[in-house]
Amino acid sequence: MAKGSSTAATADEHERGLLKLVADGNEAAYKELYLLVSRRVYAFARQMAENAELADEIMVDTMYEVWRTASRFRGDSKVSTWILGIARFKALMAMRSGRRHDYHEDIEDYSEVFDDGLPDMSVQLEMNERHALIHRCLERLSAEHRECIHLIHFEDLTMPEVAEVLMIPEGTVKSRLSIARKKLATCVETKQRSSATS
Repeated sequence: MAKGSSTAATADEHERGLLKLVADGNEAAYKELYLLVSRRVYAFARQMAENAELADEIMVDTMYEVWRTASRFRGDSKVSTWILGIARFKALMAMRSGRRHDYHEDIEDYSEVFDDGLPDMSVQLEMNERHALIHRCLERLSAEHRECIHLIHFEDLTMPEVAEVLMIPEGTVKSRLSIARKKLATCVETKQRSSATS
């Protein structure tokens, strides 16, 4: 087994153990699980809800649902996949109830993906500019395509796991991801050309 796969498996085993304790009403286990997954839930909710306050509300609702329904986890997926599925349902319900806001997101929200250890600030600036460019192009994608990109590239989920979270066939995930990547690449290339000639 590859090192990354081994680490992911170990993390899931730990989360499964915590979830079992949560199902028994263990508040300390819930607090630890909350700390482990809440940031990921928020990041996922943010790209769907398109508003910081609403994303935070969805994250809190999701984690409350985890506390309330921990005993219903069947164990046929990763704990994080199950929780992200709950988050998606909560986000869809929130948007259907009219709480959706205009899409807006600051690049600082992705600051954790930047390497703060870079000694050369010009390299850091170039990286930040590229991230900002990619972010602007991500905004142009449909919600369905953004979802796939986020789950694959930010959550490191597998195709079957994404299919489970989105409740669609794996073939549809592959199709959406392929289209999203092509659109993203075209957008980035177009904007870079435009920037170079201006």
